[in-house]
Amino acid sequence: NLRKYFRTLNAILECMRTKQRYRLERENFGFWGAIEFRDSDLKIGSEEFLEEYESAFETGEFGKIGIGRVVIAQKEPGSDSTRIVNMWTGKDFNLKNFLPDSKGDTGGKDIPGIPRYPGSRRVFSTQQENTQTIDSLVTYEGGGGVVGHILFYHSRMESGGWKTDPTFEKVVYKKSGKNFMYYTRKGRECTIHVQEDGNTGRVITTITNREKKTS
Repeated sequence: NLRKYFRTLNAILECMRTKQRYRLERENFGFWGAIEFRDSDLKIGSEEFLEEYESAFETGEFGKIGIGRVVIAQKEPGSDSTRIVNMWTGKDFNLKNFLPDSKGDTGGKDIPGIPRYPGSRRVFSTQQENTQTIDSLVTYEGGGGVVGHILFYHSRMESGGWKTDPTFEKVVYKKSGKNFMYYTRKGRECTIHVQEDGNTGRVITTITNREKKTS
């Protein structure tokens, strides 16, 4: 529910209290986040901030307070490449858009041409437009087992005209196991990562799609 998202936001804000930015580094993952308030004198933890934050808690309209900026860097399994995703919010950003609809899906959209495991729900969706490509990322949560999800995608992706890269797969299998899949189709690259959530036992599927822009 919305309170759950605000509890998470509270934890992030607490980490950002001193300099209004947060940085995390791991071997294969990096995260940097910052908040730029519309009122330059507004400081996290101040009385004025608490008043603005209380209003945002009720309406979800965090965009009225300021702009959030996030940079995520993740090293691609089996390669020396690093994928960097930049995200920032706008003035119309509303936290309530993260709440699921009647079907259990959060805001956003599925990636065209990529199947979705039956009964799963979309928990995250984002898209980034680059100079020459458009990158999309969608995460689903579903029941069943990891093996069943892998077999589903192997079958449906092939029937949908997607091709595997044997050389790439050989490297990935050695580094990450068979729960990471890579496909190509007509100017598009797709990765599918399937794993079990250790806390809930649910299956988490993360799909990325990189598509070349058409001139």
